[in-house]
This record gives sequence, C-alpha cells and structure tokens, in this order.
Amino acid sequence: DPANWKNTASGGTTKKPADSMVILAGPCEQGTCPDYNAAFDLVYTFSAVPIPPSNPNDPPLTIFSSNSDIRANDCNNCQRTKVGSSLGGTVAGGCLDFTSCGRAQTICVDPGKTRAHRIWKDKNVKTCYNLRVEDLGRESCGFVKSRIVLHPAGEIACNW
Repeated sequence: DPANWKNTASGGTTKKPADSMVILAGPCEQGTCPDYNAAFDLVYTFSAVPIPPSNPNDPPLTIFSSNSDIRANDCNNCQRTKVGSSLGGTVAGGCLDFTSCGRAQTICVDPGKTRAHRIWKDKNVKTCYNLRVEDLGRESCGFVKSRIVLHPAGEIACNW
C-alpha cells in the first residue's frame, strides 16, 4: 500500500545513555533503539490477539496484525515509528521523514529487496545499504508470535 511509504515524525525520542549496552532481547521485548549497533533498523512484528466470543455459541475470534517500525538512533536519541503493515506473508517496508539533532532526513527500508537508503536533506547526501535479516524466532511471547529485524550490513551503490 503506497500510503505506508510516507511517515513524518519529529517527536517520540528517547535519550540513550552514553554507557548503555545494546541488548538483543529476542522476539518478546524490542525497545525504541535499534539492535546490532545499527544507526537504524526495521522491526517486523506479527501478533495474534484472541477475542472471547460475545455469545457462548459463537466461535472464538483471533485478530491478527503485522506491523513494521523503523527505529533510528541519532545523536544518542532513539525513536520508533510505524511505517507499514500487511495482512501477513510479507514484511512491509516504508519511509520515515524526521528531524534529529537539527538535521532533516529520510530513511526508507525495502524488505523485499533487502535494501535501504538514508538521505541527509541538509546536504542532499544519499547513502544506500544492503540489509541483513535477523529472524528473532517464533517462540510464544504472549500476543507476539514472530519478530524479524532488518539492519544495515554494508553500503552499496545507490542505483534505485
């Protein structure tokens, strides 16, 4: 859905302590800051929430959701913003426009082609990355049934 590809955020930041360590929490707990010492990543979460029937004769109902959030850490300030959703089966990507440390920027993640780019708007500098996919598992964490993190693995040519 093209509507998923444009998000704007300027708030939602969390100060990351200078002496903090990156903790890979697995599928159950994923915070505001990116994992794998990355400047940004995309976190995909698949959830299933059972809803009790309103009538005892009705079958049980489960509501499924599949969301993608971009997390960014810039100037030791972390933020996490939803950029996409899907009906399952695919990891949605998207773009995040935000300002951090007085610098406007855009981060776009394309999970289908395992690539991303970051544009620093003040100097019009675009850097492109290939992404590594980390499947954090499918152990039961309450409503969370699966989590995947995509993070930059290296720079690549910007040919898209």
